[in-house]
Amino acid sequence: MTTKDFIKAKFTIVRACNSLELDPGDLVGVLSAVLDEAREQMCLDLFMEVMDDEKIIEKLKKEEEDGNS
Repeated sequence: MTTKDFIKAKFTIVRACNSLELDPGDLVGVLSAVLDEAREQMCLDLFMEVMDDEKIIEKLKKEEEDGNS
């Protein structure tokens, strides 16, 4: 999930909760749960990108070592 997706989702949820006339406490609970899950997904996505980048770095180091031998 990108930051743009995150913001769009947040406003969609707020509009949906407002249209259902949820109490403010319920709205906060719903938003907190959804935003926590989205934040966890973004962290996982970033972690996977870092792991992929580390693999690329190791591959490039190996290619450089092979080229210098």
